[in-house]
Amino acid sequence: MLSLLVGACIAFASDTPKGSISDTLFTVLGIVYSIVMSLLITFSTSGIKNAEYRKVIKKLINKKISLTTVDFFIPVLFYLSIYIERLPSGFVGPIHCFIGAIVVSLVSLTRAFFYIRKLNDDIEEKIFEEQKQNL
Repeated sequence: MLSLLVGACIAFASDTPKGSISDTLFTVLGIVYSIVMSLLITFSTSGIKNAEYRKVIKKLINKKISLTTVDFFIPVLFYLSIYIERLPSGFVGPIHCFIGAIVVSLVSLTRAFFYIRKLNDDIEEKIFEEQKQNL
């Protein structure tokens, strides 16, 4: 829904965005997606001794992996729809929806990146505090 709104705003700003814009944005999305996914997949909970904390963190990471995958594949569907010539084109066409979906996905993926960074920092701080108490 948000991507359609952003797409409508882009439609007001430009009648037909150039194809090179969509290709460039798709490339950027692919790079950001692969960075965020690599951080999520390689996230380690090995330093956490509390099994319950480890279980909760792994559940949160798995949820982020699912949401990140959805954030990537929605623009992929719009990107593919740009090249299907039989689609009816109205005021807001597939390219506008694609660019809107890209903007929304990039924001979401950037938030996921900072979420992972904060989670990692919080875990390191908690481990440090527990090690300090055990000395």
